Amino acid sequence: LLKSSYGQSKLAQIMHMRELQSRIQKALEEKRSKEKVDAGGIASIKCFSVTPGAVWTNIIPRTNIIIKSLIWVVMRTPLIGAQVIKMACIDPNIPAGSYLSNCFVKPSEGINNCSNDKEQWKNLWELSERQCKEGTYFL
Repeated sequence: LLKSSYGQSKLAQIMHMRELQSRIQKALEEKRSKEKVDAGGIASIKCFSVTPGAVWTNIIPRTNIIIKSLIWVVMRTPLIGAQVIKMACIDPNIPAGSYLSNCFVKPSEGINNCSNDKEQWKNLWELSERQCKEGTYFL
């Protein structure tokens, strides 16, 4: 899956989210040490990467009844797909920076375990930032 476009984009999403979480924490720590104040509710900001799985939505094209029946068996309803998103919003026990799938915190890896490498998160963030500024989005 990691070699597919979807796998690469999911990996990038996880790494971006983890770098965002890291930057938020760093900014809060700097604010606390500089101003010697409690950052209040901001301290509870948590970033997550969430996948609802294969959900039957209206983006799926109309098809014949046999294929539709087969897809219906495999895919989730929007109500079921939304449960992991709801979990991310209301469960206070989920660690910041988690990847959520099927209502579980799921480990992530990537090539050479890059999804767990802080330096790789930073590199991806800086590459994305540079490409946005330059208007170049493809390597």
